[in-house]
Amino acid sequence: MQAIQDCINQIKKPGSSLYYSTLFLSEERMQVLSPLICFFWRIERIPRFTQETEVASSQLKWWYEELERAKKNQAQHPIAIALSQTQNEPENLMLLQQHIQHILKYQYDCQLDTIEDFVQFSQSRRLALVQLLLNYRQKKNKTSGEDNPQKIHTIFAELLSILDLLDGFHCDHKQGLIYFPLQSLIDHKLTVHQLCNLKNNRHEDVSQKSIKNRAYSFWYFWHQRALKLYQQLWQSDLKRQHDECLMLITYCSLRLKAINKSSKQGYNFHLNRALLTPLQKFWHTWRTKSRWMSVKKEPC
Repeated sequence: MQAIQDCINQIKKPGSSLYYSTLFLSEERMQVLSPLICFFWRIERIPRFTQETEVASSQLKWWYEELERAKKNQAQHPIAIALSQTQNEPENLMLLQQHIQHILKYQYDCQLDTIEDFVQFSQSRRLALVQLLLNYRQKKNKTSGEDNPQKIHTIFAELLSILDLLDGFHCDHKQGLIYFPLQSLIDHKLTVHQLCNLKNNRHEDVSQKSIKNRAYSFWYFWHQRALKLYQQLWQSDLKRQHDECLMLITYCSLRLKAINKSSKQGYNFHLNRALLTPLQKFWHTWRTKSRWMSVKKEPC
């Protein structure tokens, strides 16, 4: 249980978006879901913050083998130990291993040509997390009555991926990881170098202003795509959903609120991650909860 509590402590760091997103989860659900969230957070930090590709690959392969040990209750890392205690069905741990393989694949070749390629990539990047988070409740209550769970899963997966790539762009581009599709760059008449090296100068010539405007248009496009996915979630059948779904919606809502705020300063994803203050997060979390309760009260 100590390994599970360690995962909960990581999630429950006051002021973080995850802290506010999980405010309405019961202790039982926190124990099951925290190791999953910690695992995904840990795995995806490896290529984002490791300077050498070979070192990152070695770490990812170690985690793959650690999940093999977790299947036999022989894990060494606290997160893997917690997963062996809460996700002890072999197919669940296999899903996590597939996620590691996905990260390894795109660590070497992250060039995506079309928006269709990007959609497939982004859904794959987060689908295992969403399925494991939401399927937990479906297994507890097999009569959920949900018409099309796969649709909600893929919407969540794509939205979470876009938000993560926007949040992490200031780190990813330094590692040469540009996941946004080439088609989108061409459509906005941008090069990777221009997108990653924008300058905030008071005295800009016409060429610099043009590049800056095109970059703003590029980020606005992906911001609007994320907003559209978010609205699709609210328009789907949420009446039969449980608090795990509320957790994901709250997290997406907080990240989108931060991006809305950053849009007023020109986005600047190449420099830093969009942020909200703890008070802003607290207020927005309760507004999302209120909207959620209103939807739940609507007649089916």
